[in-house]
Amino acid sequence: MTRLLSLILACGLCASAANAEIRNYECELHSIQAQGWIPPKVLLSVDAENKQARVLDGAIMSANDIAGRDEQTPMKAKFKNKRQGGYQMSWRVTMSSTTTRQLRVAYTAVLDPNSNKFTMRANFPMDNVTNRPSGVGHCTQVKGPNLF
Repeated sequence: MTRLLSLILACGLCASAANAEIRNYECELHSIQAQGWIPPKVLLSVDAENKQARVLDGAIMSANDIAGRDEQTPMKAKFKNKRQGGYQMSWRVTMSSTTTRQLRVAYTAVLDPNSNKFTMRANFPMDNVTNRPSGVGHCTQVKGPNLF
């Protein structure tokens, strides 16, 4: 998966940056739950001025494959500027479970652009599950193609 995400950045499958206000991040996460709900790597493109963001990770790529879309299609995230200067993003991914039914996972991520600290939490709204996997990590701002 790491090689595939690096390939996406390197070969420019996504549109190139048209505006300087779009910032691209490669984020690495560590989750103590280790159950696979929090991906080890997340790609973000953030346009804070226009309050929009796009995200791509292994869960999104898997959901795209199951839905018959191109795996590298990023997902639009809801975006909020936080009072402390951070960015909050949220998105939902529908994945197949080991049974025949589908499972919806709601993700919320917070990025502090000053320290590049990154946190991510998963929630399962359809299943009323109390387990909320989370991860912490760090983002590196990268140049090159963005996810818009």
